[in-house]
Amino acid sequence: MKLLLIEDNPAMQTTLQRSFERRGITVVPCADGARALDRWRASVPDVVLLDLSLPGLDGLQVLTLARAEGLRTPVLGPARSLLRTMARLHADRDVSFELAPLARDGAFRGEAQDLYELLGNLLDNAGKWAHSRVQLDVQPDDGRLCFTVDDDGPGIPEAERERMFERGVQGDEQRPGSGLGLDIVRTLAETYGGSVQALASPLGGLRMRLCLPAAEPAP
Repeated sequence: MKLLLIEDNPAMQTTLQRSFERRGITVVPCADGARALDRWRASVPDVVLLDLSLPGLDGLQVLTLARAEGLRTPVLGPARSLLRTMARLHADRDVSFELAPLARDGAFRGEAQDLYELLGNLLDNAGKWAHSRVQLDVQPDDGRLCFTVDDDGPGIPEAERERMFERGVQGDEQRPGSGLGLDIVRTLAETYGGSVQALASPLGGLRMRLCLPAAEPAP
């Protein structure tokens, strides 16, 4: 049996390694998240013992990225499905949800349900702020897929945009749930090594820019 031991405390790592090796287990030790991911890929262990508090990539990020190896989630299918769902959800306000004409297809290196959660939260929040229009675009960008969600609502002053990602913050009490879920979006995106930003939109409201790792092209 081969065990990948990911532990940044030297004394703890040594104690655990000796204990497992006395039982005839081959131990591959590692002390930080980035190297752990490389060794996970290279050694293909039978068992992984993982410390969640690690320098660099934390344990949750290592686990998420390792699980995402080989995953390919096409993005335009889920995007179109979510746009139809949001149009029905916000039909009482007559908000249109559209895919940008030049949106590019690609594949996300991760779980489909995570992509639905990320885009669903951003589109839902845009729908709550929009006067009449929300547009979703996706473009490749240096090994990533970058999604932009634009709305034609009132926008948010630059100085207040970062607060949107704080847990429980609502930008407008007249829009129930507005702002909720954005802390989840940022946490989940960062778990994949991605990012999310709030910017000014060319439609006049807010632009949310979400970047996620792209999967390798299919052979």
